[in-house]
Amino acid sequence: MLQWVLDALVPIHCVGCGCYNSWLCPDCLAAQWHPGCAHLPADIAPTIGQLLFLGEYHAPLLQRAITTMKYQSISQLATIFGLALRRWFDLESYDYIVPVPLHRRRLRERGFNQSAVMAAACNRPIIPALQRTYYTKPQASLRRHERLTNVQTAFTQTLTMSRSLAGATILLVDDVCTTGSTLQQCAAVLQNNQPKRIDAAVIAIDLLQPNNYRIE
Repeated sequence: MLQWVLDALVPIHCVGCGCYNSWLCPDCLAAQWHPGCAHLPADIAPTIGQLLFLGEYHAPLLQRAITTMKYQSISQLATIFGLALRRWFDLESYDYIVPVPLHRRRLRERGFNQSAVMAAACNRPIIPALQRTYYTKPQASLRRHERLTNVQTAFTQTLTMSRSLAGATILLVDDVCTTGSTLQQCAAVLQNNQPKRIDAAVIAIDLLQPNNYRIE
């Protein structure tokens, strides 16, 4: 009965072709992935190694899916993206996954942290090692120079970390990377624990800012 009510209120249909009963149908799933690996320049993100991505943010279907996930609060799409990361990339080499956190106010607004849901689908140990200390404007609403300063000092290490990250390989997980500022701020905090390596994985990167990436 509950599922019937939910389906009536928020009918499940593919964000690509509109077919019923799937947020991303198999055909649209097959068409949207263009996975790859990039590197953020050392002057932007000196503490991050590889940047894994599933596609390009301005691809219409992928952008629509990300927007639907975040602004219509469809957590099932985050699970689909996490499963895609697990499918396309070898995540077994990472000791821990650290999702980029939301501020508690944003978490109340959205109802879930898309990065945490994605991380849960990756089937690796998760450590909520970071917390967001203040509420920031959405990065998508800002210009490039504003994005670079918007998240400065926005992240700190959680006080309840139960494990040391020293010598560990860590995968930071977020939804979109444009300037790389959010990932770099998170990585800088984690670097205090002296991990062996910090990589990052996102759904999409913004190739309209080509100077931010070196694609492999």
